[in-house]
Amino acid sequence: MDPDPQSRSFRRTMYRAAERLTGRRIEATYRALLAHDTLGADEIRALQWHKLKALLEDVYSSVPFYRRRFEEAGIRPDDVRGWEDFRRLPLTSKRDIKAAYPHEVVASDRLHTRLIERVTTGTTDAPLRFVIDTEMFDLGVARALRVLDWAGSTLGDRMVQLGPIRERRGLQHRLFAHMTQRLVLDTLALTTSSTPLCCPADTSVPDQIDLDRAGRYCRSIAAQRPGLIYGYVTDLLALAAYIEHTGFTGIRPRAVVSSAEILTDPARRRLETIFGAEVFDLYGATEFPAIACECEVHNGLHVLSDSYVVEIISDGRDASPGETGEVVITDLDNRVMPFIRYRIGDAARATDRRCSCGRSFPLIDMIEGRTSEVVVAPGGRLLLARRFATILQEMEDVRAFRIVQERIDRLDVQIVTRPSWTSQHGESLIQRIRALVGEDMEVTLSQVPDLAVDPSRKERYLYSSVEYDIVGGRCYRS
Repeated sequence: MDPDPQSRSFRRTMYRAAERLTGRRIEATYRALLAHDTLGADEIRALQWHKLKALLEDVYSSVPFYRRRFEEAGIRPDDVRGWEDFRRLPLTSKRDIKAAYPHEVVASDRLHTRLIERVTTGTTDAPLRFVIDTEMFDLGVARALRVLDWAGSTLGDRMVQLGPIRERRGLQHRLFAHMTQRLVLDTLALTTSSTPLCCPADTSVPDQIDLDRAGRYCRSIAAQRPGLIYGYVTDLLALAAYIEHTGFTGIRPRAVVSSAEILTDPARRRLETIFGAEVFDLYGATEFPAIACECEVHNGLHVLSDSYVVEIISDGRDASPGETGEVVITDLDNRVMPFIRYRIGDAARATDRRCSCGRSFPLIDMIEGRTSEVVVAPGGRLLLARRFATILQEMEDVRAFRIVQERIDRLDVQIVTRPSWTSQHGESLIQRIRALVGEDMEVTLSQVPDLAVDPSRKERYLYSSVEYDIVGGRCYRS
């Protein structure tokens, strides 16, 4: 951590030099986005609508897939005069995009130009392939830097990024990271492929952590002296466990930013305690860097509505405040391969609160989890992964857990326990789960030796064979 303004000034100079050397264009966009933080709510809505109208005009003429969507809805871009008109466009699923990729969903004037192919992690489905150009790549970086600024990290500050690296990083990318003081640590090899890390209450170092690698990473982070550490929740918890177990000192960032997985209250408290830093929750995806993020007030997640249209839909309508619905996203800037009314597969709780921080961006109350990670109780009541994770993460005798629902009237709680586990702990856990799901659902508890890590490397708490469409309010199979 280095608050010295002269040092910061030097690093900003280095950032600009890195941009010139590598041909990147991030700072100007980053500063333009920061300027939007001072806009009023009406100004942000006007900007959002202006960008949306321009996007719809563009995709109608250049993207065959979306032209057909307009035709299916019986409208043209000129007919979209308000939000109700926009909602006449059909929702877009990953299956739709996969079936049309690349020739039908990539803009016709960009199809044969040099593009960057990205691949999603595929947490609950086969990975999705999509393309962006270098301008969109740099915009994604600027979007992320903009919300990291809310956590106190300005352009050029030292930063550590933790996460699985699945794509080969070229020389130019590595040079830019080095010159801009960003240390990137690949966590694919930080843990073994056995039991996932999902219990922050467990104060020991789990067996699956590679202790030598964790030690090297901690020494590298300490040498970097970052103002901010940014990464997957489970990777941050793995390092926290190592730090507490070994008494390692020297890592004291100003802020920790978690992403990619559910940040429960027990996990937040543990990270705050071990790192001695404020923890911020960032919601994003491979397709959409930095969709929403907490500010310093921690009163929900601000939607970056100058970059996206984010809808929360339940039973075919906008979710009411306090209601959980499916997240549907439109990227206002991506002209290469647009995503319009795209079902990203996440569930969130809507709110109409305003934030006292002064920013006018609307709030999401919280991200509840993947729409595929939902328990459907008899009668149609929905319980998302966060509710179960919070209960189980508070139990020090549970090392890892997984919720499995194969029938609508039965739930199996699979746990990996520590030697201190007793039958009384099991009875208490079943009582708490039954209080959550109701007496009309059978709850069983299974102790297992280990649980396989999901191939995406993201934490999955819940596996269900009961399919439920949050948007349409329909249960398909039980």
